[in-house]
Amino acid sequence: MLTINLLWLLLAPLFFSSTAAATAKQGCEHKCGDLIVRYPFGIGKNCSIGIIGSWFDVNCNTSFNPPKPFLANGNLEIVKISSDELRVKNWVAMKCYTETGDAIRDDGININLTGTPYSLADSNKFTVVGCDDQSLFRGASDRNFYSGCLSFCSEREHFVDGFCTRIGCCQTSIPNGLQDFSYLLGSFYNHTNISSFNPCGYAFLADQDVFKFHESDFSDESFRNRTIENVPIVIDWAIGNQSCSVAKKSTDYACLQNSDCVDSDTGLGGYRCNCSTGYDGNPYLSPGCTDVNECENNPCDENGICTNITGSFNCSCKDGYFGDGTKNGIRCIAHQNTQFPNKDVTEVIQKVAVAYDCKIVEGVLSHQMKQFVIDGNKVVLSVSAPETQVDDTEFEENEVYAIDIVTSTGEGKDQRY
Repeated sequence: MLTINLLWLLLAPLFFSSTAAATAKQGCEHKCGDLIVRYPFGIGKNCSIGIIGSWFDVNCNTSFNPPKPFLANGNLEIVKISSDELRVKNWVAMKCYTETGDAIRDDGININLTGTPYSLADSNKFTVVGCDDQSLFRGASDRNFYSGCLSFCSEREHFVDGFCTRIGCCQTSIPNGLQDFSYLLGSFYNHTNISSFNPCGYAFLADQDVFKFHESDFSDESFRNRTIENVPIVIDWAIGNQSCSVAKKSTDYACLQNSDCVDSDTGLGGYRCNCSTGYDGNPYLSPGCTDVNECENNPCDENGICTNITGSFNCSCKDGYFGDGTKNGIRCIAHQNTQFPNKDVTEVIQKVAVAYDCKIVEGVLSHQMKQFVIDGNKVVLSVSAPETQVDDTEFEENEVYAIDIVTSTGEGKDQRY
């Protein structure tokens, strides 16, 4: 049985890009080979967060080309690190048989992450591939959990490519928060009836969004190595074992200014830090998260004016235009030399209604008002409809209109008619 402890796990983190100043502590390297190592992880001594010992220390081993980063003295390779998860290369149990049913290879898996900030994420699926295979998944330590999968088939034509239906491939869910777990393979008939096309069975954890079963997996001698390389396991990580409410009172609270604390959902305690809305940067590294200037990418209408404010932005319209200035709202509508058609007002009314998920009730008219005249000849239609038509006209300076708008959360029909 293959036994792996986290002290011997290899990490190859793939971080999202950032500048060195916002990525690593001062005086620390932020790249190992082509990979960015972002704090709270750090390359070398005293370069990672120190709240939980050295579990975030990364040793850049230059004996590889390109160099590979290791966690402390470990040997578990990681293909990606995000703000709350690691994706690591796989651990595959394997059992193979001769035509007469003698076992010629039997590799089980035993993983112990106890005492570390890492645990299995529930986005993994426990997976068994084979036509005469069963496997028991056992979670130990503080979390006793047992599950298993059975996979059978008698002919390769019975497979459903792309799906695990318990015919050639079986998958089952696991809870998050497991740290000590193991799995190995067994067989009912030692593959004696299927050895011509399926001499081996496999059991492994798999990121549910990545692994897809294919009929060719049985004849592919590289299936185990291919799964190790290309089908990651998802690992949750967190800072310490305190909740946010408790950690905020401690002197080593990790979330710096303009960031939010998020409790880990693994059941093991701990927390993570995210930049607050409207801010960006590294929430663990001084000075914390800084204001994002959203106006650099102009989120407003092409005829709008973007004004950056702390944690957000405002849109307004240039001279000669009216509206809310946003790209997805009313936008900016041009004044037409102080004159513009009544149909432009109808369009604006409709856009406001859509923004608030309402319907404009049909048949409601707005009239020009004059001295002693309430309903003038010039009319604005609230919403266009086949049965209600008005003449096109343009507004002129100093004209006065009474705008009547009736909205509905229904179909916009007057129930009286």
